[in-house]
Amino acid sequence: NSVPVGKAYSGSVSSMTTLDAGNASRNIDGISFISRDDWIIGETTDVNLVTLGLGDTADVTMASKAVFIGKNAGSDFNTLQIDGILHAAEVYIGSLAGNADNTLQLENTAAFEATAFRLAPDNFLKIEGNFIAIADLLTYLGTTELQVWNGSVWEPIDSGNHADLITSSFSSGYTEIAPVPEPASLSLVALGMVALLSRRNRGSSTRSAGRRELFSE
Repeated sequence: NSVPVGKAYSGSVSSMTTLDAGNASRNIDGISFISRDDWIIGETTDVNLVTLGLGDTADVTMASKAVFIGKNAGSDFNTLQIDGILHAAEVYIGSLAGNADNTLQLENTAAFEATAFRLAPDNFLKIEGNFIAIADLLTYLGTTELQVWNGSVWEPIDSGNHADLITSSFSSGYTEIAPVPEPASLSLVALGMVALLSRRNRGSSTRSAGRRELFSE
């Protein structure tokens, strides 16, 4: 009798649809799948990690279906790591509703075909290798657009606008890409600083007035 030989699958079938347990990790190893639903890593919870293993394929190309890494507000620190092959329409990294530190991590064995990686504010695209130069990044992405929210639409990154829309850093063998904060966000920070300085000035004026009254007595 022959003995079946193959890889083991670690996790549950739900890893191929939604992993939202919180502080949970799943490996998809030795199995490929086609999803008829959205593939969600962290819908409302934090610190969920799904790894698509080397040689395995995830297909999320059904009409109106997408990949979400940190889907809703407050769902933070979720990661989809791709060692294998990803076919998808859109991949949403974070949410415009407001969350942070969600990551799509592409290892040097990763292959992908997607319409767009949509990178929301305060979230990250992490790629093994040095892709700081915009020409190298665009070549690596191929036909997949990297899009960031410019305050009104998802804007594709290109050689002309990248400096205004993304920042890149290279450390420990990976390039980490993040959106530049929206102008509206920077305006709010500036207003906050103005308000803080105004409060400090009012406090300083009050203390000065008190000292003048003290010396005049």
